[in-house]
Amino acid sequence: MKKYGILPGIILIGTGIYFFLNQLDSFNSNQFFSWPTYFLIIGFAFLLQGYIGKDAYSIFPGVLFAGFGVHFHGQTLFDFWPTHWGIYTLLLSMAFLFQHQELKRGILPGIIFLIISLFGIFETSISEYLTSLNVSINWFYSIWPLILITLGFYILFFKSK
Repeated sequence: MKKYGILPGIILIGTGIYFFLNQLDSFNSNQFFSWPTYFLIIGFAFLLQGYIGKDAYSIFPGVLFAGFGVHFHGQTLFDFWPTHWGIYTLLLSMAFLFQHQELKRGILPGIIFLIISLFGIFETSISEYLTSLNVSINWFYSIWPLILITLGFYILFFKSK
């Protein structure tokens, strides 16, 4: 018999609690009873499987699902919540970095996605700051995709050997 771990049980318990609370109508807000909540349930189930069930490969999807759940709930609940594309690469970076804690691999993609995220999220602030210093960064904006492509080819063909 194949051992599934605690993931299916946690997902079933979380789904049952979700629908039970929905039937009780104990929350005044229907925002809790939406699809991002199910992302949170799945994410927390994967994280429990990863940390309690000692399955480090479940940490990556756990961080992604929980992160997306928090992000999409944050967008609907708070006006100040960021909607920038850099949030998605930041969640990917966090997934790699959390997984690295247990598996000791994935640090390089985690750092690369973190740098891309921070650059994307703060690009207007950085640009305004450097413009105030009379430093032109237009050349960087034109070549940064080429830098990413070159780094990708280096990792694929030279770093792996």
